[in-house]
Amino acid sequence: MANGIEGGTFHGPVVQAGTAHISMPAPAPRRRTRRAVLPATVGVVLAAVAVVWALSLHFPGEPVAIDAVDVVNPMPGTSFRLPAALDLSPDGLDALNRGDYGADGSFAAWFARNDAVWMGYTQIRITLSGGGADTVRITGLEVEKSDCRTNAPAGTLFYAPTGGNGGDDTELMFFQLTEGVGLARTTDGDSYFARRVITLKPGEQETVQTFVSAASQDCDFVFRLTVARPGKPPLRKVVDDHGRPFRLAASPEPQGGERAPFEGYGALYIGGAASRDGRFTAQDARTFSFSGAGSAGQGAG
Repeated sequence: MANGIEGGTFHGPVVQAGTAHISMPAPAPRRRTRRAVLPATVGVVLAAVAVVWALSLHFPGEPVAIDAVDVVNPMPGTSFRLPAALDLSPDGLDALNRGDYGADGSFAAWFARNDAVWMGYTQIRITLSGGGADTVRITGLEVEKSDCRTNAPAGTLFYAPTGGNGGDDTELMFFQLTEGVGLARTTDGDSYFARRVITLKPGEQETVQTFVSAASQDCDFVFRLTVARPGKPPLRKVVDDHGRPFRLAASPEPQGGERAPFEGYGALYIGGAASRDGRFTAQDARTFSFSGAGSAGQGAG
């Protein structure tokens, strides 16, 4: 997100062209005028550029800069779905398992090209830095959800449940989209910012790791960051997915029953803890069932 420059009105130096006195026959005076104006115009432009550059050094931008926003879900190990049924050939599925996502070589590009949506949870890494002249404090981070709805199974499901907690989560901020206000919480459910405040000095960088979950509804959401500034009202900043809301679909896990709801999908691929080696394999959505790690039912690969 670009930094702005706050301040009053600034006036750059004015450059005025002189008159060149050269004895030449007519109509040379008109040509002399043009040739005298060109150096003057260049001088004004260069002076203006110099003023803007000088101001950028002496007048800082926003108190907090959002340097990067990245989805860092493990693959395989996170479920996602596509709106259309994707019938992959054995070679196509093997290429996907090898990390061959096409000409651009990027899973993110493949994910966006297929209009895919993460399911159950998503991990988002936010990189912040102090962008002003003063030390500031991050005193809150919330998720604000919108357009929540319940969707029937359809399209393609890549089902990849995890076999554990996925690693050290002690520094993660947890958010649950089923809550009325999505406050950042610790692993034991306490308010994250009741225990800790993030301080950012000018130019200092901090990475925030978030874990957002959705159990029963699909939702769009953004983060809202609260920044405390010395002698000024708190600042609220929106963190989104590069200009649009994040999207998260409801978990495909069983909700109160033994059988996961796979029957409505046009194509089903299972991986993670639901397969023998973690790689995705094609399954029949009408007959496949899974109720926990190591307990895949008929047709498990």
